[in-house]
Amino acid sequence: MRRLTTLVFVALLATAAASTAAFGKGAAHKTTICHRADAHKYVAITVSNKALQKHVAHHSDVIGPQVPQNNKAAARTFCGALPILSPKQGGKKLKATFSNTLPGVSANLNVRLRPGQGQLCFNLDVTGSTVSAATVTVGATTVTLTPLPVAPATSSSGCVNVTRTLVKAMLKNPAGASISLTTGAGTLTGTLGKH
Repeated sequence: MRRLTTLVFVALLATAAASTAAFGKGAAHKTTICHRADAHKYVAITVSNKALQKHVAHHSDVIGPQVPQNNKAAARTFCGALPILSPKQGGKKLKATFSNTLPGVSANLNVRLRPGQGQLCFNLDVTGSTVSAATVTVGATTVTLTPLPVAPATSSSGCVNVTRTLVKAMLKNPAGASISLTTGAGTLTGTLGKH
């Protein structure tokens, strides 16, 4: 009986060790991210690294070393505190400075960037003319801002998905981002700067 009890105990230990090893191996192949659950909040979820690519493509998710790993409570707290990026909140705010003027036309363009999401949000206000195009160019990459104001409206806002690399470049050197705003009265040009 003693021998049988010892054998059962050894078998249970071996099973527990195998389970722990398997769990440790599985945990090494998973990443915790902040997933945008809806328009108002982020939630912490842990996904397999095979599924991570789908979340990388989902620009609203926050992925990277800033998200606590292997600590569910810390990840929940971190993700829950993230502000949702919208044209009016969240991210790093930059403002366009136009280098030329057009008679009777004024424009204000504010941009919000979040590198973790790879997203650019904007608020555009124009008076005195209609707008047919608005772009931000960094190096060889041009981002078209959409939607634009549709007459008789004179303002619009929206968010555009871009690469995280582009967002980081714009934050590092805002003046390297050229702005072009094509109106019925001509084109306003400028650069981004700190708000």
